[in-house]
Amino acid sequence: MRLIKAMGSQDTILATVETQGFCFIDHNVLDLDIKKLRHWFADYFGPHANESKYKDVAVFAMDELSENRLVKDLLKKIVTLTDLTSANGFYLDKIWLVHSLPRDEPSDSLPYVPHFDKHRYVKVMIYLDDVSLSDGPFHSLSFAPIKNEEKRLNLSKNYKYNGENTVKDISVDDFIPCVGCSGSIVIFDTNCPHFAGSINGEGHRRVLRFDFDNRMFHSRARNVFSRIRSILGQSIQHDKRIRKNIHQ
Repeated sequence: MRLIKAMGSQDTILATVETQGFCFIDHNVLDLDIKKLRHWFADYFGPHANESKYKDVAVFAMDELSENRLVKDLLKKIVTLTDLTSANGFYLDKIWLVHSLPRDEPSDSLPYVPHFDKHRYVKVMIYLDDVSLSDGPFHSLSFAPIKNEEKRLNLSKNYKYNGENTVKDISVDDFIPCVGCSGSIVIFDTNCPHFAGSINGEGHRRVLRFDFDNRMFHSRARNVFSRIRSILGQSIQHDKRIRKNIHQ
């Protein structure tokens, strides 16, 4: 498997995302029928694009497409590749169809500046077009998602206005542009700093995005459990040292 973001020989994609934030596979690893997907995209995007509050996006809840054969088959391939399974606590929340075109939007605002998201997901994006630098590729970098978890949980209601989720201490030059052919796949944790590239000239990109949720993303349970586990571990080590000193 050829990867832009290399994995260790024993790492799964999910393990890589958990420790390094993202993984990019720069070819059609799922052996997708891109022409068929483009036709399906056109049929579903056009009638629903204006229903979303986001520009150039059609959003579907999973139950809206749960019986769609193409979606079911594609989802099965994605889950097999990524291990984003119910056994690992993941479930598909929604699907985005995105057709991005050149826009007169400030390049110093979201989503064009490095940031992490308030609502945490593991997102899988499939390119339906060849994406070059002029097509505004997704950018990310190697970053352990857990590092931003406390920040995310403490974002205020006005976090966007205050710029609380923007990342100012990492140069954009450190980010990897995910340039690849149609069928390429990005898998990333939204706690990992990322941004969308600007589209220039006649550039454009069509993307299928699958947002996988996990109940542990919605509470402090993981952090509390980790602290309890850490305290218990320290206590056990302390008791061992005491017993060792007593027997000496």
